[in-house]
Amino acid sequence: MGIEFGGKHEPPRILTTLGVPLLALTLFGCSSSDTPTPDQPTRPGLELVQNPSKINFASYDFSPVIILPPDYEVYDFTAGYDENRERHSDFGIGRFNEKRPGMYITDQFGGIRDIHMGLDIGAPVGTPVHAFFDGEIYTFGYNPDEGDYGNVIITKHRLDGVDLYALHGHLSADSITGLQVGQFFSAGSVIGFVGDRHENGNWNPHVHFQLSLERPITHDMPGVVSDENRADALQKYLDPRLVLGPIY
Repeated sequence: MGIEFGGKHEPPRILTTLGVPLLALTLFGCSSSDTPTPDQPTRPGLELVQNPSKINFASYDFSPVIILPPDYEVYDFTAGYDENRERHSDFGIGRFNEKRPGMYITDQFGGIRDIHMGLDIGAPVGTPVHAFFDGEIYTFGYNPDEGDYGNVIITKHRLDGVDLYALHGHLSADSITGLQVGQFFSAGSVIGFVGDRHENGNWNPHVHFQLSLERPITHDMPGVVSDENRADALQKYLDPRLVLGPIY
């Protein structure tokens, strides 16, 4: 099934990795006027698992969650994680709906949850994390267990009359300092920063970005699910490329 994306995403160029252009930085309520963001063509036809009919994603312009350089990598964890693999960039993408054997070994995953329900964006510690669209702070907090999210912000957005929730996990402690539930922000606003191991659940620095049609009851979502729960999870958790564009 084909699908179109929001109007500010450019098709990736074919290099040794896939790339997208740098876009303008913004802060809470303040846009940068020094670096204009050009309109970028949509890319229809990318095959996704889902094609939700309640939201016309192609009618919206979305901002990147992390500004990526042209040489970012696209990771493949289908054979597990190799800590000795050669890295070609400080930035990279971990894929949605990917089965990752052997990666989730702490007790909370029960030895059976290894299908990724978000999209990982690898980036250096302290990299700004941006809101993909206008919205508000829905909830936030700290999940302290080894292998958990560490500092988390969940935002709430309204598209075509539908509430859409976005989890941003593995953030720095500073990201949630001074936040208030209900605080509004505009698309592109900096809402947090990539956290280090001591504050992000002891992961390599990255942001776990997950979209949910289901209202979270706390500052958490199941970032990985079991084979048994995969079909149900795909009804709740949307492919982040619907708002991030065809970044892989």
